[in-house]
Amino acid sequence: MKLIHLLTLAFLPSLMGQTVAPEISYPPTSLPAIKLGDPLPEGLIPTNAGGAVPDRVYQSVGTFAGSGSAGGNNATGTAATFNGPWGISRDPQGNLYVADFSGKRIRKVTPAGAVTLIDEFGSFEPIATAIDPATGHLYVAISSHRILRYVNKNTNYPAEEPVYGPDTNFPDATIVYIGTSSSGTTDANGTGARLNAPHGLAVHNGFLYIADRGNNRVRKVNLSNAAVETVTF
Repeated sequence: MKLIHLLTLAFLPSLMGQTVAPEISYPPTSLPAIKLGDPLPEGLIPTNAGGAVPDRVYQSVGTFAGSGSAGGNNATGTAATFNGPWGISRDPQGNLYVADFSGKRIRKVTPAGAVTLIDEFGSFEPIATAIDPATGHLYVAISSHRILRYVNKNTNYPAEEPVYGPDTNFPDATIVYIGTSSSGTTDANGTGARLNAPHGLAVHNGFLYIADRGNNRVRKVNLSNAAVETVTF
């Protein structure tokens, strides 16, 4: 399996850490009728009122990490292997966090393409990831009934990347944040709540939003107290 590096004009600013997208405009002018093959009139000089245009080839696609074969090898670029990568999220330093579904792993990919392991499971199948930009905590949806949380231990975040440790053997009592082994629709706190096949995750303004696929609901988690409520169904 591969992670594909897709560069488009709209997507580049977020990949490269820019906060302002380019805004290209041309001066207003009255143009004569132009026939195919005629040279363009002089004076059509574009201006940019937004962020800088990155020195990249737009709409180019290349392999960022992964060889195309299924596996769990931690390496750099195409020497690494994945097995069914699904949800991906990004921290302020540009590191990617990959739910490696079929491989039952959570993987980290640096901006240079170096792939490392955060955690691996015997039965859990991670399907989505999300990072709280305020704290650096990493949230992972397990495809059955749970949301995991990996607490960022780096007190210098966000100036430095988040740290989740130890690298392996996180106890379930520490990382299972929402839900349990049975499905349901209960709105409650933490492991008292019930989910059914959570898939997509997003964090915004202190709340974790969950696409609760099996329940056909959108759920919201208050990250200050792990209280779960149903937003819509």
